[in-house]
Amino acid sequence: MSATLSPELQKLKGVVLHSPAVLKLEEDEDSTNNPTKEGNLLQFYLNLPTKDKYLILYVFIKLGLLKGKGLFFVNTIDAGYRLKLFFEQFHIKSAVLNAELPLKSRLNIIEHYNVGNFDYLIATDEATDRRNDGQKSNKDDNGKKQSKRSKRKRDADYGVSRGLDFRGVSFVVNVDLPQSPDSYTHRIGRTARGGANGVALTLVDGTKRDESDMLAEIQESQPTKSVVGSGNDELKEASGQGGESLHPQVQSQPCPLDFDLKEVEGFRYRVEDGEFVFLCMH
Repeated sequence: MSATLSPELQKLKGVVLHSPAVLKLEEDEDSTNNPTKEGNLLQFYLNLPTKDKYLILYVFIKLGLLKGKGLFFVNTIDAGYRLKLFFEQFHIKSAVLNAELPLKSRLNIIEHYNVGNFDYLIATDEATDRRNDGQKSNKDDNGKKQSKRSKRKRDADYGVSRGLDFRGVSFVVNVDLPQSPDSYTHRIGRTARGGANGVALTLVDGTKRDESDMLAEIQESQPTKSVVGSGNDELKEASGQGGESLHPQVQSQPCPLDFDLKEVEGFRYRVEDGEFVFLCMH
C-alpha cells in the first residue's frame, strides 16, 4: 500500500507482483488543494501576553468556548508536560504525546484519545522541538557545550502534526506559535476533516517581533474568509452557543478573535493561585 506511486515503485511493482490491481481513491480537488475550505474550519488568533496563555486556556475550556475533543500544540517537550501539570491542578484530564515516548505508549495514547477516554491531547511539534533542542545547551566540566537533552532518546520518525489518525478533533489550539506556515497548515489540518466543522485558535504575543512576523507569513499562506459577525460570535456559534448574524466581512486567516482579557479577570486569582501551588510542588 502506498499513498503515492513513484517511478521506483512502478518498477518494483513489475518485478514482484503478477497481474496487480491498482485502486485510486479520488478526492474532491478543492478539498485536497485547500484543507482549510471555507465553511468547515474557523481560524482565529488571540493577541495576549505570554503569561496569560494558561489563563485563557482554563477560561475557554471551563466556559465551553473550546468544546469537544481538542489538540494543544506546543513547541517543546517540556512545555507539553508543564501544560499537562497545569491542567491537573484544575482536574482537567489530558495526555501528552511526544517523540520521547515509546511507540507502544504513543499508540495506546492515541487509541484512548480516539475512543473518548479523555478529550485533550497535548502534542509537541517534533520539527520545532528539534530546533529548540539545539539551542538549549550547558557546559560540562571541561567547558564543552552539551545539549540538555543529549541523553534523551527520541523516535526520528515521530510526527503529530501530520500522518497520525486522530478522530473527531473539534478544535486545535496553537499554544505556541508554529515556526513555519507549513507547520501551521499541518497542525490545523487535524480538525475539520471529512466535512466536519472545526476551530483553530492560535495564541500570539504581539509584543514579540518574531511572533508578529510569523503570524503575517501564516496569514499570507491561508485563503481569505468571509466572516459574519465578530470572531467571538463565530467561536460561540462553533461551540453551539449561538451567535449574532452581522454583515459579512472578508478577512485574512487566521482572523483576530474579538475578546477582551478584562472579561476574565475574575478567573485570574484562581489560575495564578493554581500556578503558585504547582511551582511550590515542583
